[in-house]
Amino acid sequence: MKKLISAGLLGLALATTVTTGTAQANPDFIATILPYAQAQMAQHQIPASVSMGQAIHESRWGQSGLAVNDKNYFGVKCTSPTSPGPIAIGCREYSTTECEPTCQTVKRYFRIYRSMEDSFRDYGRILTTVAAYRPAFQYTNDPDRFVTEIGNVYATDGSYGPKVIKIMRDNDLYRFNSGVPAQSGSSLTGDGRAEVAAVLANGDVMAWRNAHGLSAERPWDANVVIATGFTNEELRFADVDGDGDKDTISVLADGTVKAWRNAKGFGPAAEMYDGDKLIADGFSRGNTFFADLNGDRRAEIIAVMPNGDVVAWRNATGFANERPWDGSVKIATGFTADNLFFGDLDNDGRAELMTVAGDGQVRAWKNVTGFAEFPFADEKKIGVGFTKDNVHFGDINGDGRAEIVTVQGDGKVVAWQNNLGYADSPFGDSKVIAEGFTNEGLHLV
Repeated sequence: MKKLISAGLLGLALATTVTTGTAQANPDFIATILPYAQAQMAQHQIPASVSMGQAIHESRWGQSGLAVNDKNYFGVKCTSPTSPGPIAIGCREYSTTECEPTCQTVKRYFRIYRSMEDSFRDYGRILTTVAAYRPAFQYTNDPDRFVTEIGNVYATDGSYGPKVIKIMRDNDLYRFNSGVPAQSGSSLTGDGRAEVAAVLANGDVMAWRNAHGLSAERPWDANVVIATGFTNEELRFADVDGDGDKDTISVLADGTVKAWRNAKGFGPAAEMYDGDKLIADGFSRGNTFFADLNGDRRAEIIAVMPNGDVVAWRNATGFANERPWDGSVKIATGFTADNLFFGDLDNDGRAELMTVAGDGQVRAWKNVTGFAEFPFADEKKIGVGFTKDNVHFGDINGDGRAEIVTVQGDGKVVAWQNNLGYADSPFGDSKVIAEGFTNEGLHLV
């Protein structure tokens, strides 16, 4: 069975006892940390109220020695005096109180950061890469439960969670959890309902607009040629810039990847695009995937290595510049490129990973921690009777949960509605949504 590995536990601690003033509620400090907390919420689904509450508690409203001297707002320790991790720039020794179980003052090395933003970035990275924090991400909509789950690991103080909850309640930090717009799926039209597309014999890419979702069979109300000069093998669709409209992508024979920005939604090729960019190189047509792993609607680029490792590159800048990727991470291992699928099954904006076993069972792993090393957990059996060559995933009705789709031998396209989200056997009634397609020629956009 596939192996989905988590990173080892990193050391964190309570705030240092070195302070530079009297800690008291400070609305200016809340305003200062807000954008960084919401950035972590957008990228990692960590409730903004939790990261703000922890920063306030750990840094004593920004007045601790760690915060003032070293821009360390979360009490993050170094793993050794010379090992600050990938974001911090150094380590400094401080006295701190640890309770295991009795409290005592000890010397520990803590991380030094260039900026408050880097401190928040490292905090988000740690929570999403350390396996012990993974259970908390089942409760991203319940900040109190989230901080309770991580508190037992994060600090040696047994009352850590209640202390942070009190800060959240006293300062009504919960109001900031709605400060980041909810992310939804993307499609050609931008309404989240997947269109169907196919490459015709002359190289034209024909798309059919999804007007009715799953409320009726064959929900398409218009068709148009959205691109020309493509083959099935090179064609991909993904939302590169996070605007909700899927862009058209080509994996060229020389390994370069080119994208055309969809600026108009569903329309003819001559009107649909407002520019193109070279977004990657060194990829192959049989081994290039796109999926939104962190819920920001900008699709990451993904490939399977010869040893079975699945590697993803984070989409940081969309169409702002060429090659928008700013870091890579191994997200899974033990897969092959011809039996790997992605789709958001539970409407949290983050794509799950799927494969088809030899007995026809479709297996899925939930994306728990977003763009992180080995973010998948909680394996489910979501379907039976499929093969790796006849299964597709796409959100046909626009509810944020991907349906499972196949093309039958007679060319009919059948979709089963996802009623339960991420669960065993979540798919219910089926509908014939199109006909005249082949499995290798069907694109759900």
